[in-house]
Amino acid sequence: MQSVRVVLRGAILLDLAAATVALMALSGEYPGDTAAGRRVASREVLPLTLLAWPHLGALDAAPGSRSARVWAAAAAAGDLALLVWSVPGARSGGAPIALALPWIAALLLAGVGGLTWQERRRGERSRAVS
Repeated sequence: MQSVRVVLRGAILLDLAAATVALMALSGEYPGDTAAGRRVASREVLPLTLLAWPHLGALDAAPGSRSARVWAAAAAAGDLALLVWSVPGARSGGAPIALALPWIAALLLAGVGGLTWQERRRGERSRAVS
């Protein structure tokens, strides 16, 4: 099922786009060459950027391998953290990026869950055929 991979890749692109928008929006108020700018970038932009890494690792790992499970677990943990962190901001009626982050986290989590389910199902079929 390629659709799970397509959804996950799209969600990764949305995550990186959200990081870019956050960087552009915050760079006017907190220039990057100041201590406040570096602090804001490390708290707001860097986590979104780094969240893409385990998702790409889960997509690129050999299906059914231990590394694929480790990457998927790390990605799911990051997705849950983003979801828990972003939901209060969306409920209070924040900026559009604050409203989009829970949806992006949910898409990422659904993509990783679907990828894991797909790999598990593939493994069950190969054991049943053997």
